[in-house]
Amino acid sequence: MNTEILPDERALRLGRRERALAQMEAHDLDVLVLGRQANVRYFSGAPQLWVAGTRPFGPICTVVRSTGEIHLNSTWDEGIPDDIPHDHLYGLAWNPMTLIEVLKGIEGATTARRVGTDALTPSFAKLLPMAFPNAELVDGELAMRAARRIKTPDEVAALRGALRVAEESLATAVGELRVGITEQALTGVLLEAEAAGGVSTPATQCGTSDQRPARRWPKRSSRTEQSTGSVARRT
Repeated sequence: MNTEILPDERALRLGRRERALAQMEAHDLDVLVLGRQANVRYFSGAPQLWVAGTRPFGPICTVVRSTGEIHLNSTWDEGIPDDIPHDHLYGLAWNPMTLIEVLKGIEGATTARRVGTDALTPSFAKLLPMAFPNAELVDGELAMRAARRIKTPDEVAALRGALRVAEESLATAVGELRVGITEQALTGVLLEAEAAGGVSTPATQCGTSDQRPARRWPKRSSRTEQSTGSVARRT
């Protein structure tokens, strides 16, 4: 099991980046502000922390077409590709104006004519023009969808690897299925197998297996045991 956080392989991320920059040009986007995890990883190649549920839009990754420079929201260097310098990283902030000040300082922000975003909230619809005073805000998701639609050979290889991890993890969980085992225990087995395969685990889900006391997490008060003929489902 590899515990080191690494960026995507160089060939994979550069191939993706080349496609995305070409689509920025095709859609006449001077700057692209990304908030969706999949798009952020596609452009940057940096692994993103997985969390359950949805979250509102925020400027997590900002790309300037003329320079190809990427500015990324991250509080650490681990997993950041070496072609994204440290001074292009900016930390988390509860105050959205702190993020706007960061965007103002990006080279090309004041001269950008068209800025695309892959999502938007009412608050950032009002705040982003402060960072890009001469720009029109447009839909940038169209460019990202066009870039991601056709997979490269490196992406196909990565997809096959992900499928292998999923299949092996499910097989491990099925192997533990027996009368009396709880859904929580099965979830723990599944997530442990996924983590061993290189998949980031949820930050907030209590899913560690009951059968591993040294690593047991606090149990929920209600647990469903599997009886003969019942089907365990992942929650």
